[in-house]
Amino acid sequence: MKDSESNETWGRRPTWAEVDLDALAANYQMVRSRVAPDVSVMTVVKANAYGHGAVECARRLAREGADWFGVAMPEEGINLRRAGIKQPVLCLGGFWDGQAEACIKYDLVPVVYHLDMAASLDRAARAAGVVRDVHVKIDTGMGRLGVRCDAAREFAARLADLKHIRVDGVMT
Repeated sequence: MKDSESNETWGRRPTWAEVDLDALAANYQMVRSRVAPDVSVMTVVKANAYGHGAVECARRLAREGADWFGVAMPEEGINLRRAGIKQPVLCLGGFWDGQAEACIKYDLVPVVYHLDMAASLDRAARAAGVVRDVHVKIDTGMGRLGVRCDAAREFAARLADLKHIRVDGVMT
């Protein structure tokens, strides 16, 4: 696989990345061989697989048996769905206002870390007549994304009141 940025004004960039999908598959199989058979393996393809082509990488990894895919935001997950990826897709960065419906429509699993996010997803799931799985992000000290450790119990209690979302995972 070979790709390069192209621009009508400036032409083609003289740089590119060549990704050996067989090597990618071998790397995945090496990881898979080192975990128990009942352990799910997520491959992260956020930021267009760090510029290497998320769709192409995900298609190959799906054929290799990847259980999950991780992306940064819903729009990346939508690209995978439109390319035919069926495995669960975790949106590691959560979602922005107005994207809850897309998480439902495209069967994406968002990370939540604010009650307003969870409530908006709950409303969208209720309107669609589904229960949506989520993962909860806990901030253990970086101060970037996540529920503060000292607020995690209260956050979990409030999530329990939302009947159309289900906590499927927790991450730090």
